[in-house]
Amino acid sequence: MTIYAGAIVDTPGDPFSGDPGGALRQDEALLVRDGVIAARGALAALRAADPGEPVTRLDGGLLVPGFIDTHVHYPQIRAIGGLGLSVRLHELFDRSARAAGATLYWTTRAARLMVGVPDYETYVAHRRANHPNEPIMTYVEFFRERQQARYAVGKGRFRGCC
Repeated sequence: MTIYAGAIVDTPGDPFSGDPGGALRQDEALLVRDGVIAARGALAALRAADPGEPVTRLDGGLLVPGFIDTHVHYPQIRAIGGLGLSVRLHELFDRSARAAGATLYWTTRAARLMVGVPDYETYVAHRRANHPNEPIMTYVEFFRERQQARYAVGKGRFRGCC
């Protein structure tokens, strides 16, 4: 058993009758046994009734006994365990963020190649790995050289679209 202590918000009776201000009580507690609320009331009263039970203080938050959160996000359902994913929700978010970053990187790279914008990073990596003693063009030099090579502007083969 454990006693959870802190501010409690609940309406053990009819929530539509009485003073709604009575729903919030400070220094209250719940005695939980096997995952079930066995008792509720003032912390002093529960400690007196069960003096040997450990007390977990939940200061800074609210205890909401009996509250049932009826909405669930897909990654929180138990089916994930059935899909072989035994990860926590924050791990799924981290994986999603990494995947989104990789998707953005590769999509941008593919789009640039499709419209003829060359990949400067690949050029630099190639030069460093295969031609370490040769100079590396700046991005502007590289871009202009690639445009010249692709469209042969200086050789009179391309004059634009009109």
